[in-house]
Amino acid sequence: KIFEKKFQTIQSWHDANIEDIEDAVKTVNFKNNKAKFTKGVAKMLLEDFDGKVPSGYRSLIKLPGVGPKIAHLIRSVLFHIDDTGVVVDSNVYRVSKRIGWGTKEMGSNELSKALATWWPKGTWAKSTQNVVGFGQLVCTTKKPKCTICPLKNNCTYSLSKRFG
Repeated sequence: KIFEKKFQTIQSWHDANIEDIEDAVKTVNFKNNKAKFTKGVAKMLLEDFDGKVPSGYRSLIKLPGVGPKIAHLIRSVLFHIDDTGVVVDSNVYRVSKRIGWGTKEMGSNELSKALATWWPKGTWAKSTQNVVGFGQLVCTTKKPKCTICPLKNNCTYSLSKRFG
């Protein structure tokens, strides 16, 4: 919210000094790197994309600091394009591992591919958003609310906590 209020256009964000950007993102992890990346994104959007966020996956991953996960997220949330894969953020990763949708050895990209084979195409964005919300409200990082979880009788994490 602070960033959006401070930099209402890509041009204002591009013209800002790095310290102002760092101040606007000071509550996020790796604020210095993210400030540098966002400054680079603004420059590239203005120079290479007519000041518009591209919807193409290959274009998005050319932007500084944008990898596969963020590119998928931008496509699904901003453009409602649901064909590029399942976004695996920390919530999806944690919930999936706890309930047994992924193995301990799986990384985010492997888990994304596995979920994409189980969830019907066309539901990936909504399914991801549902799991993220579930991870924020029920299957939380530090104190998961297993007693109210509708999956507790099928969840490997919950079962192991109750029965060892």
